[in-house]
Amino acid sequence: MSCDLQHLIPTSESGALANSLLCFLLCGLHERFEIPVAYFFTKGCTGEQLAACIRHVVCKTQDVGLDVVRIITDNHKVNVVATSILCDGEARIQAPHPAGSSQPLLPLARAIVKDIRLQFLAKDLGGDQEVSSKYLERLYKMLRWSTKPVRLLTCKHLYPSNIERMGVRSAVQLLCGAVAAVLSYLRTQQAPHAI
Repeated sequence: MSCDLQHLIPTSESGALANSLLCFLLCGLHERFEIPVAYFFTKGCTGEQLAACIRHVVCKTQDVGLDVVRIITDNHKVNVVATSILCDGEARIQAPHPAGSSQPLLPLARAIVKDIRLQFLAKDLGGDQEVSSKYLERLYKMLRWSTKPVRLLTCKHLYPSNIERMGVRSAVQLLCGAVAAVLSYLRTQQAPHAI
């Protein structure tokens, strides 16, 4: 499959080195496999250019006979802009298919869980910052005492490295019902060590 993107991402005349790698992979839904479709080295790729590239690659992949059911990206600002362009300007759970298929593009659940965890740890949300990771930090400090209301809450859960951010297991453990229940219970308590 020829998937030349020269017409979508202009090349640099000054010979500047690329600082990003744009990689398209085919991933199995029922079987675990990943096959690279294409690699493109870019510098200063905009959200509009990336959205055009995604549309082009999805259409070429559909032409070959493979069905594209989801597109997965991280939360880099260029990817967020491209995703919002693909969703017709507004962030939604499902996006219209770039190849014109009646089946919309759906997100990958594990990618959503990781994104929620990263946004939750990065900033306070809500008008009165009612959604905040400071309560988790207090719970983590409380685990140093004799009372251990939650298992598996470690430093890696609250302060993940770049590699650990890619893991789904720690995101699921951090957002599990047991942690939410303990935080809810401690919030109602008036003890000095409570949240």
